[in-house]
Formats: sequence, C-alpha cells, structure tokens
Amino acid sequence: MNPDTPAQPKVSRKRIHLASLTLIGGASFFIRIVYCIAHGTFGVTPDNYREYVIAGTALITRGIYICPLAGETANLMPSAWIPPLYVGVIAGAYSLFGVETNLSTIILQLINAGATSLAAVFIFLVVARLSNRRAAWIAAIATAAHPLLVGFTDVLWDTSLFIMATASVIWFSTWLSNRDVRARLFFAFGLILGITAILSPSLTIAYPLLVLRPAFVQHRRDFRKVLRATSAAVLGWMLAVSPWCIRDFVTFGRTIYVRTNFWHEVWLGTCPEADNARNTVFNERFAMRSTAERERLIKMGELAYLDDCKSLAIQSIKADPGRFVRLSADRFTDFWLGTILTHASSPGEWFPHARARAGTMILLSLELIVIVAGMYVAPGPRGLVLWLISIAMLSSLTYTVTHVELRYRAQFEPAVLMALGISVDALLRRFQSYANVQDAVVSA
Repeated sequence: MNPDTPAQPKVSRKRIHLASLTLIGGASFFIRIVYCIAHGTFGVTPDNYREYVIAGTALITRGIYICPLAGETANLMPSAWIPPLYVGVIAGAYSLFGVETNLSTIILQLINAGATSLAAVFIFLVVARLSNRRAAWIAAIATAAHPLLVGFTDVLWDTSLFIMATASVIWFSTWLSNRDVRARLFFAFGLILGITAILSPSLTIAYPLLVLRPAFVQHRRDFRKVLRATSAAVLGWMLAVSPWCIRDFVTFGRTIYVRTNFWHEVWLGTCPEADNARNTVFNERFAMRSTAERERLIKMGELAYLDDCKSLAIQSIKADPGRFVRLSADRFTDFWLGTILTHASSPGEWFPHARARAGTMILLSLELIVIVAGMYVAPGPRGLVLWLISIAMLSSLTYTVTHVELRYRAQFEPAVLMALGISVDALLRRFQSYANVQDAVVSA
C-alpha cells in the first residue's frame, strides 16, 4: 500500500473546505455586482447618503475634516460628526482615481461587494465551528443572497464594511474560544475591536459579550487569567481608538468617543415630528434636507448645536415619558420585524419595487420567528444562538432610542444569520427525528 494513502482524506477535506469558501465568496461577489449593473448604479455616485462623499472630498481637496451636514459650500469647521475610517477610504479612492469619477465609484462599490462577500465567508466559518457544515451552508447561502447585504453595495456608506467587521469580530471571538491562547491574542482582538469602532462605534455596547465569552471559555477556573485576558483586550481597544479621541479632545476640548452626533439622533427620534412620517422628520430636522436646520448648525457650530439637540431631546422625554417609550417600542418593532420598510421617505427608497420591500419585510420577520422556534425545540444550541442574538439586540438599543433605518439592521445581520443557520439546522434535525420515530411506529 502506498504510504501516502492515509493522508489523502485530510488533504481532500482541506481542498473541499477551500473550494467551499471560494464558492461562497465568489458567488456572493457576483450577485452584488450583477445587482449594481441591473440596478443601473454601477459606477454611479448615489444622490442620497452623501455625507461620507462630502467629508472625503473635503479631506483631499481642502485638507480638513468637516461636518458634512453643514453643506459642501459652508464655512469649513472641524468636525467629529461621522467616524473617520470610511471617510479615509473615500478620500483614498478619490485621490487615486478622481473625485466622484466613474472609476473611483466603481472601486468603492467593488470594495463594498468584496466586504460583504468576505462576511459570507466569515459567517460560514463561524457557524461551521459552532454547529456543523449544513448549518454553515444555510447561513452562507442566506448571506450571499440576502437583500440587506446585497442592497447597499452601490451606496457609498460604511454599511458594507461594517457588515464585514461584525462578521469578522464574531469569527475572532469564536476562534479565541477554541484555542489555548495568551493575553497577547486578546490584545490583538482589542485592536481589531478598536479599528471596528473607528469605522462605526455602534457595536461597542456588545464588546463585553465578544471578549468575555472566549475569556471564560479559556480560563473559567482562574479569575486572574480572565481578568488578564479582558484587560489585554481593553488595552488594545483603547490603543486603537485613542489617536482619534485625542484629536477630538485637542480640537474640541472635551472627551468624545469616535463621533459626536448621538444626541442629534435622539432628537430626531423625540422631536414633535417623530409621530409623523419619517420623511417629515428629516425634511424638518435634518440639516442635509432642511435649510433652516443647516443654517442653525452653521451659526451655532457643531458642539453647541449638538448640546442644544441634547437639551431639546431631554426636555421632550421628560415632558412625555410615555410617548418616548411608545416611540422606542415602535422603533424596536421596525428594527426587528422589518416594518421600517413601510416608512420609506420616497417610493423608491431602499428598494425600488414595492414587492421587493414587502418580501424583505416578511423575510426579516421570518428570521426572528425561525430563530425563536429553533431555540424552543432544540435546547442544545440555545446558548450559542442566544449569545449571537444578544450581540445584535444589545447593539440595536442605540437605534431603539434614536431612529431606525434599514442599513442599521444590515450592520448586525451577520449575527442574526449565524443564529438563523444554527436554528434552521436544529429545526431540520428535530423534524428528521420526528419522522424517524413515525417511521419506526409504522414499521412496528
């Protein structure tokens, strides 16, 4: 017998695994590019969601990081309104290929497509590690074709990169859980979490879940090692975010965590127009659409304007706490059941066709129902599913008290789809078990 024969199955498994990852990533990328071409937006800078385009353009043409809501021709004032990482991506593409040229937009859209395609690969790897390959394929296929992960490919926003970041940090957390690692790897994980925060700080509230799980899995019997691991992760996170936070402190004289606009978002969700249609809120209170609001922002300056938004939001909440609770409950429903799709500002917003919007809303609702059903019938993977859903739910709290957009749900969809793959597989196994019992009864 050839002595190399026993090694063949191992090599074959590796090749199959690599082929699977290549197929998932390649198919996902192909779907996204076809979407952009079919949608007529490939190489076309969108008319909406221009904040990062404005900030990136100003960064390379005027050498200053401006507040994009003040307008492209407004007096230049330093800003921390939006996170810097994707602004840097935009500025880099524009400096190399021209400002808002077809080529620069294509490059940015290819980056978006590649990011969410890579997210599909990470999702497959995570679910395969936590459950099995069938569950992994279910989650990966759902990711490849999911309208939220496809539909923002042509939008020049941080959404696609943040989708990849969410999937990658969950992968890193599960990878740490399965290895006997030293504190330096938790430090590296903290650096990755910090870089993710510089892209968007929305996931920060869930960082304890991402760090504590591997720390306790590795060192559950030694609290000092748990403390050492988590401290290393916190140190890495602080090191990654500190340059931008120091810049903000030097510029504005106050401590700011990545971006300044939280209380503006709260005010959008509590202003008098918040009871009305979404487009009414934005037309009246959002400086990109409201001339009066933009002039107020320019006159007051960014921090004074945001302090005023904070004061107005707190006054509104104190004046009618019940209204705030009701609006927050509505936003929770919008986020998790997809009913935000009924609040589009225009008929073509998010998805150009009504059937696509209705189908996506049904899909988002079904995801949550299937996940809950899977947790109910299969207690085995319940803890894993609960951990994944908790990451998304904790992160969604920020939007529950502010306002909801479809892209906010898209950011955390990787965690949801991981939980969905595990839950669908659990349901299938339960149905198969039930069918086998029924066959045995009939045979007897």
